[in-house]
Amino acid sequence: MARIEIKRGKGYKDALRAYQIELNDKLIGTVKAGDTFGFDLEPGTYRLRMKIDWCSSSYLNFEIKDQRTLHFECGNNVPIFGDLIYILFLRNKYLWLKQLDW
Repeated sequence: MARIEIKRGKGYKDALRAYQIELNDKLIGTVKAGDTFGFDLEPGTYRLRMKIDWCSSSYLNFEIKDQRTLHFECGNNVPIFGDLIYILFLRNKYLWLKQLDW
């Protein structure tokens, strides 16, 4: 069995709301500000993204092997006073998601 762990920082944007976690277009859980979400999965190729309402991160494709744990980090990408631009035109970049190298 393999595992992914997604850590979310404590930023002030969206601090009171949870981000939804989609793996291969299926909701697998949520992560709140300052928390870490862990999920066991079979080895293979996957695509991952974070969502909040109609906004999201870009998809992140990854491959995981047996007995491995991959670590990810996510957060809000919107600068101060940039909410309207991101909501209207950059909604798939509203959140960021990256894989950490450990």
